[in-house]
Amino acid sequence: MNVTATVDRISLFATQYIWSASTDCQIGLAFALNCVILSFLGDEWLYKFSPKKAASAETAPTALLRPLSNLLLAMWLGYYVIKQMILGFGATAMGNFVAAYFFALAVFCWVFFGYWWYPPFRGQIINVREPHVGFGKMSYSLGTDKDYSIFWQMSWTHLSAFLVPFELCIHIMMGKDIDRTKDGSFESCEGMMAQEMNHGKAQLLYSRNAEKNFGYPPGYRKLYKAILFSLPNAVSLSVVACLESIFIPVTGIFSLQPWLFETMWGESKWLWSWHLCEESEHSWDSVPDALSRSNALILWIVYPIFAAFVFLVIGPLSVIEGFLYHWRDLIKNPVALFFSTCKLMLAILFASLFVVSVFLQVLLRQRPSDESIINAAKGMREIYATNCKDAMKTTHVQLPHKKLKNRDSASLRSLYPKTNSRGSIRNSMYFNMASLPSADANEEKGLTDANHEEKARRLSMYRTSLYAKTEEELKSTGILSQADLNDAGFSVRSLRHLSVGPAEEEDDTNTMGKDD
Repeated sequence: MNVTATVDRISLFATQYIWSASTDCQIGLAFALNCVILSFLGDEWLYKFSPKKAASAETAPTALLRPLSNLLLAMWLGYYVIKQMILGFGATAMGNFVAAYFFALAVFCWVFFGYWWYPPFRGQIINVREPHVGFGKMSYSLGTDKDYSIFWQMSWTHLSAFLVPFELCIHIMMGKDIDRTKDGSFESCEGMMAQEMNHGKAQLLYSRNAEKNFGYPPGYRKLYKAILFSLPNAVSLSVVACLESIFIPVTGIFSLQPWLFETMWGESKWLWSWHLCEESEHSWDSVPDALSRSNALILWIVYPIFAAFVFLVIGPLSVIEGFLYHWRDLIKNPVALFFSTCKLMLAILFASLFVVSVFLQVLLRQRPSDESIINAAKGMREIYATNCKDAMKTTHVQLPHKKLKNRDSASLRSLYPKTNSRGSIRNSMYFNMASLPSADANEEKGLTDANHEEKARRLSMYRTSLYAKTEEELKSTGILSQADLNDAGFSVRSLRHLSVGPAEEEDDTNTMGKDD
């Protein structure tokens, strides 16, 4: 066949059926070409045109170009699909279907997770875990095979980029230390603070691996940090409440059907099994805490934006970035495209369920039953045990509403008897939930000014020690420079800049787990 004739036919087809089809198609094609061109050029080349110089191309303002381009294309694709469905089925039919679909998912939440208006949950044990070899020496690889879900994995890679600044945002949204200690309850947040700092540390290394190995845009972390840290506190609290509450159905689904977890993820299963396990342990506390300090009207405004973001990330954005950054894997193994598409359909169903559960908890103020919360934590501990084996250890433990204690402290030996010289993680992962002491509401009443000041100082030192430990460990990996840490927000300097506590001038003494 004549090459010239073939090119003419392709050009004619593009002109008649794509470019001239509609304005929507023209806009979509322009967005798609923009994504491909920017992805091909990369951050290093774009940095040459940066109006402001930075320590590296990843921290420059031009690093935002690729993320914004991808998001614009994803929003257009979502808009186009919805528009075509409405044109094809009719607005009334689509509205009725969506209402019936979401009501069915709400019934699922009521039946299987027991969502309802319950009194506050009594609490459960929080375990702070770390790898034996340190986070810097763990594997964060992303492989591919016939069972690998590229689109699902890309949605969680994007979530990881969002979680890096989000974990820091949680610390900030907890309030300044001087305010947090007014009611004397500052110790109740220690376990979650330690867990979330570890999560942010690991997600930063995971995101960094994705950025280095297949060119995932580091600008996402910069973009979300700018958004989360510039929002008013009331809006940020609403975002925290929505995202933290979404982990409850996520862990609940995987606890009900553990095979789903093994099926949906490729490599680095240890990371997500560990992260979700710890989320299942503290969501009972983090969500009510955020909701108690949130504005109801702002929650109703933030929720639809959050719901749209969930569908955007799990749906069109995961497909776009799957082709942009994993096209080599798809060429080497085309079967992966089939499996990825099948799992994408399942992922969209999950997204619908997650969004409905957030509506029930955040807006209607329902919560899962006590049994569902406990079973989710137990199920995730078993998944964690399967994927982490002896790679991790429990360093600190916190009973509900009590002070965080060292794992080997005398007061915990009866609950966590050692099974070997290494203090195996199985000490905690197979722990049977027993009757736990409830918080004494009157325990801290009648604080004097001196006590209040001392508690604020201790909390500030504890918070600063977490940042100092994180900064030291991340620098020791050799993967991240000081400029990278400052840009990500994981340095003590960033903590001072954000002014989250009154005692940043204190020594960075690590007070984690020390008994009084």
